[in-house]
Amino acid sequence: MERSLDWLRGLLREGHLRYKRIRASLRHKRQEAAFRAAQQELAELQRQEAAGAIDLYYFDEAGFALRPSLAYAWQPIGERLEVEQTGRAQINVLGFLRRNRDFVPFTSEEIVTSETVIACLDYFAQRLPGKTVLVIDNAPVHTSGAIKARLSEWARQGLHLYFLPSYSPELNLIEHLWRKIKYLWMPFSAYKSVKTLKQALDEILVGVGTKYRITFS
Repeated sequence: MERSLDWLRGLLREGHLRYKRIRASLRHKRQEAAFRAAQQELAELQRQEAAGAIDLYYFDEAGFALRPSLAYAWQPIGERLEVEQTGRAQINVLGFLRRNRDFVPFTSEEIVTSETVIACLDYFAQRLPGKTVLVIDNAPVHTSGAIKARLSEWARQGLHLYFLPSYSPELNLIEHLWRKIKYLWMPFSAYKSVKTLKQALDEILVGVGTKYRITFS
């Protein structure tokens, strides 16, 4: 007896299975004790935020190039969707994200360096209404001597950096946003050219928190 695709999907759901992307894991590289300690410290920072004692933001960068993050797409039989490869152009987004979905993005077509990060943090620190903790990973561009030299100045402005332990991307909530943009919100048509990629990305970045919403458990 023939079975429909919907029947098969229903059967898999009954078996508590879901079709989802397989992710690369770095768990085998991290120190579990440091990871668990960071989880507890972040939970305390979230409690302070809920009590109104601090503002809590998450910072990171993501790159967007003319290559779809999803390698597969539904295509008419006998036809093939193609994306023209035109060099290695990439748009980098540096963003500050809060759990209430406040989002402050910056874009650059240049390689992200510590100087790029410093410029964004300077802009952000000058506009803080009160004490703010910024969760950030310990990538080299975030932990350079130039960055460390500015920590005291940013602290005087109310901005305090909380560095995550190595190989702990799941503790940085902005990673969820990057995945949403790359794997759910970015239309396939964005990859036609650098121009269409910029337009689509700008439209998404402006709409984060309104048209494009993300929730945190």
